[in-house]
Amino acid sequence: MKPKRPYRSLQDCKQKYLKDWSYYVRNKRFTKNEFPCLKCHGYGKVHKDEDYDTIEGYKLAPWYTCPQCQGTSKIDIEEFRPRYEYYIKQWRENLAEWQKRQKILKKLTPAEQKFLALKV
Repeated sequence: MKPKRPYRSLQDCKQKYLKDWSYYVRNKRFTKNEFPCLKCHGYGKVHKDEDYDTIEGYKLAPWYTCPQCQGTSKIDIEEFRPRYEYYIKQWRENLAEWQKRQKILKKLTPAEQKFLALKV
């Protein structure tokens, strides 16, 4: 199956990213060049790894101000761009691999395709 492009643009990435988050974060107002913080997911607060309990998890752990956004819950476009570029790079690699595979499969005869149970 042909790999589908994950995002049309950086703004589309932001919208889909926000859609997966909670109601609280989705209703925050982000301007065009503001994006939700990737470390705290737009909350402005994080738990530290040393506060993790193997049984309770982070249930009773204290909250700390996010070191990436300093509690504002927002980052600028230049801090979010590498995440978007990573997804696009991954998609391009998968697409190139798929195209190469399709090129090889088209060289097979119908009998060979049937034998291998492949659909071109």
